[in-house]
Amino acid sequence: MSEIDLSTARYSLQSVSAGMDGVLTLLEQQSKQFEGCFSAFCLLGLVKAQLEKQKIVLRAAKSGWASKVESQGSDEGIAA
Repeated sequence: MSEIDLSTARYSLQSVSAGMDGVLTLLEQQSKQFEGCFSAFCLLGLVKAQLEKQKIVLRAAKSGWASKVESQGSDEGIAA
């Protein structure tokens, strides 16, 4: 990946992450009244955790040690 591709990917992930924060907040509030919202809140929380992990991998790629970070994630049983 080129430097521009990495920057664009990081920016996109940050934008999506910020949007997810708002949706998670809304789902958390609504989950007190609607059980389905709690399920969506839990699922989106897991998706956001994976997104955050990918942001770390992209930062590492820029630094040149992405393979080391990915192998550590694999050792933990988490798909990179």
